[in-house]
Amino acid sequence: MLALGASFGLAVAAGIAASTILPFECRAAFALLVGASCLAAGNARSWILVPFACGVFAATRAEEEADRRRIETPRAARGWIEVVREEGRGAVLRIDGRSFLVGKADSLGVAPGFDVRAFVRLDPIVGQEEPAGFRVERWAKTRHLDGRATVLGAIEARRPTAGIVGASRRAADRARDVVRARVIGPGDAAGNLLVALLLGDRRDLEVEDREAFRRAGLSHVLALSGMHVSLLALGLDALLGALRVPRVVTFGVGVLFLTAFTSMTGWLSPVVRAWGTALLARTGGLLERRADPLHSLGLVAGLMLLADPFLLGDLGFRLSFTATTLLILAARSSPGREPARSRIRSAAASLGGSLLLSSAITIGTMPDLAGTMGRTSLLAPA
Repeated sequence: MLALGASFGLAVAAGIAASTILPFECRAAFALLVGASCLAAGNARSWILVPFACGVFAATRAEEEADRRRIETPRAARGWIEVVREEGRGAVLRIDGRSFLVGKADSLGVAPGFDVRAFVRLDPIVGQEEPAGFRVERWAKTRHLDGRATVLGAIEARRPTAGIVGASRRAADRARDVVRARVIGPGDAAGNLLVALLLGDRRDLEVEDREAFRRAGLSHVLALSGMHVSLLALGLDALLGALRVPRVVTFGVGVLFLTAFTSMTGWLSPVVRAWGTALLARTGGLLERRADPLHSLGLVAGLMLLADPFLLGDLGFRLSFTATTLLILAARSSPGREPARSRIRSAAASLGGSLLLSSAITIGTMPDLAGTMGRTSLLAPA
């Protein structure tokens, strides 16, 4: 039987998916949520309907809000504009409570965490549907973009964004710049690849390199994943353990460090997934309680989707949770401890098991990759 957390996450995801198929409106979704809650109060076995209804309500509300904020016709704006985050080689600007994508961040000359005073043209985000099924409008919603922006003329003035959020954005940008400066040299293609692997920052990666990874079916290697967070957490725990740091201090330092890394990488969904599950595991360790990995994974997935229903349309989110679920299920189905054998046979068995596990995860995620990207590589499992 699936753990409660896994059932919770699946129910929320099913509710969000159902809201895109069935003609739900916000009021009808709220009525469904109230009805499911009343039914669960009278019959505990029907509790699974509550997270399903929560998913329907959250998705319907988010869709209506996105449609309300999206601009339909070009317009102009002048005044103070907040630089929110980097988006590929561009940047996201916040104007009157709406988010707009500007194509080249270098043209601004301003990093996230700063405000600029400028004159901009705002255009709707439109695009033709590609054979692979990629829809520009749907992608814009997953990135919470309400339109495109073009800066006209020079930047008139700039200033730091006020508040803790602005300060955290500036700190994260400075940390990324420090890593880039230490790793990347002039014309250093290997350094650009290393920064992409460390921070998920692929802005300086050559188009030919990206296409080579795509043809080989290895695009996921360039994306940050839970592996990075796990390695950092294990390394930090080993260091603090060698220094004999108390358990409570280790917990606090670990949470702060992983939160800082997640913020520095831009709160990408695979990293947030690993951050959430690591936080649950560390809390369980502090309380001397063992957390079920599948339970934790489903709980984090459900909470992330309730906070942002558009994540269900994000390929990185789906691949991260699918691969981790396959990893957990494979670990549970693996045989127990076998009798002692020679080192060579043990090494060969470990290598074979690792290759089989990696191939199973790759094959398990290939259908979603093929359906979203329109192609996949048969060389990927090998």
